[in-house]
Amino acid sequence: MKKHYFLYLFWLLPAYFLFLTLQQVSVYYGMKTTYENGSSYVAEVLDFKIKRIVSQRRGYITVRFNTEAQKSKKITVSVSGETIARLSQFKTVPIKYNEGGYIEAVFLPTYDVQTSFILSNMAMAAVAFILTFFVGIWAHRKAARLSKSGEKELVFERVG
Repeated sequence: MKKHYFLYLFWLLPAYFLFLTLQQVSVYYGMKTTYENGSSYVAEVLDFKIKRIVSQRRGYITVRFNTEAQKSKKITVSVSGETIARLSQFKTVPIKYNEGGYIEAVFLPTYDVQTSFILSNMAMAAVAFILTFFVGIWAHRKAARLSKSGEKELVFERVG
């Protein structure tokens, strides 16, 4: 196998950043849809779980509320560290709930924080995609140039 063929694998990086960008777009529109079309409830906060991994904080919040059909609903939602810090101040929290939606629950006191967090993630992933896309074009051209010049084959030998 010729070693310059490994340069074509660089295209996996821009593909991954494109996937991240599209995923953040779908999360944003899922939140927006739940906020606009979801039913409003006042939920009782049951539990917080905060996980610290290196310098990141991630949390889970469990809430319970009664639906319009007087059915008790208990959900656990994963939220960012900033959001969990703000929600820890409440015993009851207003939410918008859209059962079956891409994002089922949106906490109204932290909607702006969640939205700005998602938009910043989307922007970073888009910038990373654009940068790696242009580096990918360079790597593709270099691999094609090396392929035409007839560089030696890469041989793997087992030693010992």
